[in-house]
Order: sequence, then C-alpha cells, then structure tokens
Amino acid sequence: SEFSKKTMNQTFFSQNRSLIILLNLICLGLTLNTTNQTLAITPPPQIAQQNQNRDSAEKAFRQGMESYQKGTISGFKDAIASWETALPLWQTIVDASQSAVTLNFLSLAYANLGQFSKALKGYQQLLLLTQTLKDQQTEASTLVAIAKIEAKLGNYQKSLDGLNQSLALWQKIKFKTGEATALNEIALIYFNLGESKQAISYYNQALQSVNSLGNS
Repeated sequence: SEFSKKTMNQTFFSQNRSLIILLNLICLGLTLNTTNQTLAITPPPQIAQQNQNRDSAEKAFRQGMESYQKGTISGFKDAIASWETALPLWQTIVDASQSAVTLNFLSLAYANLGQFSKALKGYQQLLLLTQTLKDQQTEASTLVAIAKIEAKLGNYQKSLDGLNQSLALWQKIKFKTGEATALNEIALIYFNLGESKQAISYYNQALQSVNSLGNS
C-alpha cells in the first residue's frame, strides 16, 4: 500500500542517514577539489607575472655564468649583458639574495675588463644590500673587493679604510680565512707605500691566522 511504501522510505533514510551524509560530503569534496585545481592552473595575473619574471631572471643569470666561465673578454661582455638583464628582474620580484649574487658577479666582470668605476658602483650597491640582509660575511668580502680596486686606482687610504672595516667584521664573526685575507691585503698596501715595517707586521699577523687553521 502507499502507506507501507512511505513507511519503508522513512525507515531506509533513517537507518542510512550517516551513509547519505557521507556520500554528499564526498560529492561536495570532489566539487571543491575540482574547483581548487582549476584555480591552481590559472594563478592571478600578478603571481603569473612574478613567475615569468623569475624564470626570465634565472635564464639570464645562467646565460651570464656560461659566458663568464669562458674567461675571455667577449665572454665577460656577454656575461655583463645577461646579468644587466637579470638584475632588474630580481629587483622587481624583490629577491634580495639573488640581486646580491648577481651584483657580485656583475661587478667582478666589470673589474676583469678594467672598468673599475662601474665595478665600484656595483660593489657599492652590493654593500648596501648586504647590510640590509645583515649578511656580514658577504659584506666583509665586498669591502675587500672594493679595497682591491681602490688600491689599483692608487687610493691607498680608501683601500686601507675598507680593509680595516673588513678585518673588524671577519674578527667579529670569527672567520679566520677572511681575517688572513684582509691582513695580507693590508700588508701589500704598506709594501706599495714603502712602509716595510708595517707591511711585515701585518704579514706576520696574516700568517698567524693561516697557521691557526692548520695551514702552516
């Protein structure tokens, strides 16, 4: 009878309510997952542009490394062109670490070509960036690089000032290899200035730093 059918349906839904709810949730979950997958495939325009900029920057940086490793004048020039392309892209996506790496190689390439003013400009930018990143090891290395160029240009006092700043940082972070490098560079400047006594003093300090590493 109609009443019996209605009673049976009510009994079925009552007994299987949990199963029905579970099936509905599974269907809902499948719908949500499908929607999420669609959203993941189509990221917002801003994120898509950032990803494109990153891919372009990475490609340009790799091309620069390949050119630089040739060790030729044309290789250095090609490397500079690639890194000049990569740098603003890193800056656009606010990747300070990769900007720092690119600036370092860019400045080194300019220095290898004897374009010291451009090398110094790059290293000065890098120096500010390392201070922002609180990367004292790279900051100290950059100070040494700047000091070497200043020495080549005959700016010995500027060079000594930078090396002394570098030395203080190496000592602060207890990095003996860097400390020895700075001391040795200071010794070389004093030799160039004809101040042998000072030069020997710094050279001996550098030697002590090296020996403390077991490299006697």
